[in-house]
Amino acid sequence: MVVQELGPIEMTLDTSVVFALANQKDPDHKRSREMVLKFPTPYLIPTGILTEIAWLLEQRLGLYALNAFLNDIQSGIYQLYRINLITLV
Repeated sequence: MVVQELGPIEMTLDTSVVFALANQKDPDHKRSREMVLKFPTPYLIPTGILTEIAWLLEQRLGLYALNAFLNDIQSGIYQLYRINLITLV
């Protein structure tokens, strides 16, 4: 029997985790931070929720939080990906 080693596992984040990471007052901030730090970057974000994340950050935390999030995408901490049928199989 041949056992193959797994490569780095990528983590896909949803809106609630991204918001909790950005908001230190969120009850799930510490738990979300501890969870994502166990995995290597980049953290994957489906493009379908990008607008939702942007709206939530701007409305609840302000433009500074939204800009910080966009800078994190640009710097490679987050990576956007498009979900399609092949992704789901």
